[in-house]
Amino acid sequence: MQNAHSNFWIGNFNNDIDVLTGKVDTGKDYVKLASTLRAVSNFVNIVTGKNIPVRYHGKDSYTDGKSITISSNVKDKNFDCTVGLALHEGSHVKLSDFVLLNSLQTILKEDDRVDFMASSRYRVQDILNYVEDRRIDCYIYTNAPGYKPYYKAMYDTYFHSKSVDKGLKSTEYRTENWDSYMFRMINITNSNRDLDALKGLREIWTLLDLGNVERLETTRDALEVALDIFTVINRYVLAAEAEGTEESEEKKDEDGNCEGDRGEVIDGNRDESLDGETKSDEATTPEGEAESDDGSEAEGEDSKDTTPGEFDLNDKEKRQLSKAIEKQKEFGEGKAKKSSMSRHDKRKVEAIKDSGASLKTVGEGANSHWNYNAAKSIKCVVVEKLNQKIVDSNIYDCVLYNPEWFGASIDRQQEDIHKGVRLGTMLGRKLQVRNQDNSIKYNRLRSGKIDRRAIASLGFGAEAVFEKVLTTSHNAACLHISIDASGSMSGERWNNSQIAAVAIAKAASMTSNMDVVISYRSIFCTTNTTHQPLIMIAYDSRKDSFNKITSLFKYLRPGGSTPAGLCFEAILDKINTMGNNASDRYFINFSDGAPYFNSGDFTYSGDIADTHTKAQVDKMKAAGVKVLSYYVDGNDLETNGRGRKSFDRKYGKGCTAYVSVTDIVPLAKTLNNTFIQA
Repeated sequence: MQNAHSNFWIGNFNNDIDVLTGKVDTGKDYVKLASTLRAVSNFVNIVTGKNIPVRYHGKDSYTDGKSITISSNVKDKNFDCTVGLALHEGSHVKLSDFVLLNSLQTILKEDDRVDFMASSRYRVQDILNYVEDRRIDCYIYTNAPGYKPYYKAMYDTYFHSKSVDKGLKSTEYRTENWDSYMFRMINITNSNRDLDALKGLREIWTLLDLGNVERLETTRDALEVALDIFTVINRYVLAAEAEGTEESEEKKDEDGNCEGDRGEVIDGNRDESLDGETKSDEATTPEGEAESDDGSEAEGEDSKDTTPGEFDLNDKEKRQLSKAIEKQKEFGEGKAKKSSMSRHDKRKVEAIKDSGASLKTVGEGANSHWNYNAAKSIKCVVVEKLNQKIVDSNIYDCVLYNPEWFGASIDRQQEDIHKGVRLGTMLGRKLQVRNQDNSIKYNRLRSGKIDRRAIASLGFGAEAVFEKVLTTSHNAACLHISIDASGSMSGERWNNSQIAAVAIAKAASMTSNMDVVISYRSIFCTTNTTHQPLIMIAYDSRKDSFNKITSLFKYLRPGGSTPAGLCFEAILDKINTMGNNASDRYFINFSDGAPYFNSGDFTYSGDIADTHTKAQVDKMKAAGVKVLSYYVDGNDLETNGRGRKSFDRKYGKGCTAYVSVTDIVPLAKTLNNTFIQA
């Protein structure tokens, strides 16, 4: 099963539809890409203990010592590898000495073990890259064993490919030259290694001492090992070159040509696909020999299934092996090739990531679609916070105005926000009574605390010389206001609902023991016919300043359908856990009709939708949340009409009110009285 380790928290990346454009473009689900980026960031921060930025970037996935960039081509088949690579680079940020690495060439110029040739210094750097990788990977294996599966996926991709397995067992890279030694050393933990393929390879194995790699505490320690290995390889390469020179003089043909060296790297055709990306059949569990990426479990015996060095690779296999080696080299240099992301897509993903958007599966059993094989549930988009970046990105266009297109509407809405602020300021002065503790003193009692002023009367036979003080205070209150942002709420219904919500939030901001959350229910358009329920938490006084309302609420607009119960379910845990056990909790709903939502093969309407919505409301009540539901423009309902019965059924007859849009503002006053009395 692909990505068994990440599927539980990120889901399946093999989506057929781009949730924004509707195009068949696997991996272009921006909400999921943003969730992925946020999740990978959390993993990196947990492992490293540092707040290291992780972002989608251009062509490469690398670290500069301060941040990490990953590929935008995150799909099901490569996601675990992407996580592993990000963790690997994050370990570099935590553990590697980038000052040393950046000045390495200067350091090596002064080291007697390295000759004057620049190529030698770069070879030491390549060896150091490998040793340093083993050092930092050992750290993860030791300190965060739960992340081993992601490293396994990464090493399966870069080091345990079939082409590498076959290359290790073949006649390739068995001549003492630099290319052969680097290939054999980099793949020395592969179960198909042959430590007798080259002179000195066992000596290199001993110097690496991968079973005790934790002895290397710093990058400087890794450099010392790299220099020792360089000395060994250089000695055998120089000896082979000297021997080869003597033989070539003896075997020189009449034209003066010499035989080639079979151990040289063969230039591959870069346009041909690499079969080596398929994981090796011999790769085992993290505890097994083939996968033991910190080297602690690996041993130096030869592969037992095939006699090493007894078969040749064909031309295609040689090209594939060459590409696999190039891939390993790029990995060692921190330049693993990854797909880039356009500025347009990057802006969308960053905006969604900043908004904390995620997908929540809801509506199990609530699909009334006629097709028996229709979807059993649907994903609801939960936007944790509203910010200017989300507004400017124009992603959630069913609930937010585009600043460039709807300037006049935005200005009119700003006037309503100001009205709400003014009304809330007046209500807040009354609501401030919640900040005060009321104390009443009762004296001339026969029990309690002695009233010092009555002590003198004890000599005259008085017995009622005690007093008691009764102090009353208001419980902290948490209020969640959920507003229907469907298209039918347009006009006065929407304007006055906004005024009321803003007024309540303003009044609460003037107290010290009342928190207010305001959310909006709408849809997220993926195509003209395919949508997702959406709930946006636009304001949370526990996190946001009131200025957020005055600056951003003008962009909110009605424009979707009414996925009421689906949205309630998506944030039910947030509603039911507001405050603490001593807090008074309220859920207030503003809407103007029955729940309805339709997208593809998922239909949410009628009795099924009513029943599902009622179930969510009942769960709130069971958790101790007081539910108040207001049917905006309720005069449109007949006294005993079906609409009223449906509304009463969902929210409870004693928890509903039917008000005209002109009564929405006075409604805030009744709520104020409720809070004061609570």
